Amino acid sequence: PGVIDVATLFFHSNAARHSSFTARSITILLSEVTNNVSSSAPAAARPHVNDARDAATLYADIPGVIDVATPSVDQTTTAPFSEIQAGAPSEAGNVTIALSTEEDTADWSTVTLRLCYAPISQVDRKWRSTKDNVQGNTQCKQPGLKKIATIPWESGTNTLEYTFQPSQNVAEAIYFIEALVQNANETYVAKGFSGEKAFFQGIGWEAVDAGLITAAAVLSALSWASLGIYFIKDYLFTKKPTSMSGSPSFGLTTSSKTLA
Repeated sequence: PGVIDVATLFFHSNAARHSSFTARSITILLSEVTNNVSSSAPAAARPHVNDARDAATLYADIPGVIDVATPSVDQTTTAPFSEIQAGAPSEAGNVTIALSTEEDTADWSTVTLRLCYAPISQVDRKWRSTKDNVQGNTQCKQPGLKKIATIPWESGTNTLEYTFQPSQNVAEAIYFIEALVQNANETYVAKGFSGEKAFFQGIGWEAVDAGLITAAAVLSALSWASLGIYFIKDYLFTKKPTSMSGSPSFGLTTSSKTLA
């Protein structure tokens, strides 16, 4: 009976351990399956904590209107356009942006100004395409300039002016200005574009100026002159090797012997 009791106890102990292991394995397996199913479900079926924050803001959902003008350039949307030199620390590189509105600006906090490609500079350039949402609109995103500036809008005022100087990172293209107003909660409340009135042409910054070109030309001429002088000196003043008078002769000689 003692042996039977020990064997029974051993059997039940192993069975319990096995069942515990099996239950734990099944739990883990079900958890993995559940995660896989939830990750493969459509995005609309999965909850997202920051849906409201991450959702793209559509231009059509921005209620207010702001008038955007660029009075410092020619008021035309057809060529020729006013040329603005990028990277020029002078008035030749300045664009004056004038903003005005008839909206109630009591809750206005900031206005973001962006440089946008005109339609003529979007042709055959898919990376400059127009999108219907603010965050994804690559028409108004420059590789080296995501925005011109975000400046405060004083509550209760209806006009604002800002002077913009394109940096040397701005690509050569035809542009207009976009303005997006936000309140204290960073919600977009007004929008406007200067492209309805005027475009301007941004001239790319040339890193090679006239002084550098002149220096390169002078150094290039000096290098060729130095090379020519070296060859002349080598030809005129280098002593040519001469044959040695005591050099051995390898010609065959014959001798005759007189037989006695």
